[in-house]
Amino acid sequence: MPGLRQGVVIDVPNWKVPVIAKKKLLKQPEIAVDIKFTTEDVKEMPDKQFKVFEQQFEKRFTPEFNKMSNGWFGDMQKAMDTTEDALDKLSKDKKGDVKKLMEQVVDKTNANLVAKCKTWIEMARKLAQKAYDEAYEASIKEMKLKITKAKAKIGVKIAIMVLLTLTAAAVTIAASVVTMGAGAAIAPVVLAALVTAGKALLGSVSEVTKSYDVLANTLAAVEADAKAILKSAVALNAAKQKTAGTWDKVKAFKAYMSADVEALDKHVGQLDKFAAVARDKTLRQVKELQEIADQLAKAKAGSPEADKLYAESIKVQKSMDGAFKALAEISEVSKQALDAKEAAKKFSPEDVTKAMPKLVSSLTKLKTAVGVIKEVAGPIKTIVTGAQKIAAKK
Repeated sequence: MPGLRQGVVIDVPNWKVPVIAKKKLLKQPEIAVDIKFTTEDVKEMPDKQFKVFEQQFEKRFTPEFNKMSNGWFGDMQKAMDTTEDALDKLSKDKKGDVKKLMEQVVDKTNANLVAKCKTWIEMARKLAQKAYDEAYEASIKEMKLKITKAKAKIGVKIAIMVLLTLTAAAVTIAASVVTMGAGAAIAPVVLAALVTAGKALLGSVSEVTKSYDVLANTLAAVEADAKAILKSAVALNAAKQKTAGTWDKVKAFKAYMSADVEALDKHVGQLDKFAAVARDKTLRQVKELQEIADQLAKAKAGSPEADKLYAESIKVQKSMDGAFKALAEISEVSKQALDAKEAAKKFSPEDVTKAMPKLVSSLTKLKTAVGVIKEVAGPIKTIVTGAQKIAAKK
């Protein structure tokens, strides 16, 4: 896979934005992110110098880019929430061509998102260029070479590939304002779709739960590492007082703390991977939940029970939204672990321990995601069971 040596920072053609349509009226948007730089500086770098460049670039770029991305995704979530509220109001007002009015609202929101995307591109370009220049300078200093200015330029392309669009549920609601009345029969195709969507959703529950179990175990390992590091700091301080003038900071660090920092680095790397897996599996489950919600929306006019289950699916969506927000804390955990790792290279126990409180705080927030997913497993099964009963009655 191409990396910094090839001038590639990020190349994701289909990035599903981690936002949720809480009322099931909008489809999940996708963006393409392409951040690259010209390679005239790095192609001739010795491995030692490139390693320094790579570490310094990662340290300066990734945490800030994640923070920037989360901010933009937060804006997109607010835009989706506001848009869905407007769509919901249109369906209740029952005035004019509801479907056309809904589409106009969505078009206006999309135009705003595209404009904001342009701002994000420039912010990402400046951040990447700054990180590159500083990392290049650090690599030059490490090699004790004559300071020269970096030649490479950063290119950033970010585009919204899949804009906000109305879901089948939204279109159905718009149509129902004109064509449906209470007690209308549920179409056979909807009944069949309820069964199919229910099976898919039920099958994902155990898979998602397992991924969060792995995440929880790794969280526990990172917490244990943090506690061990803090305990080692106490031991180091005690050893320092005993040895007085014969204190050897490097040897003492290796004896008391180096293994704990290595374990932390290892487990945080695993945590980052498992958090990404959990996020992907949850996104798939959200799509499956959206599918059954779409079908329940179509069945609402012919079944009061479908209306209740639809409301429950929206409630579950809101809970899962909280889990997504909690998973974003992995970027802060990675940042604090990286700071600890850099401090360890300098044999600085004080700076290592300084990173621990923020790391532990972020771990606590991450743990809430695990709790949320375990809590929604029961309601999801209830939704599926109820949908299957509706299909069986007709």
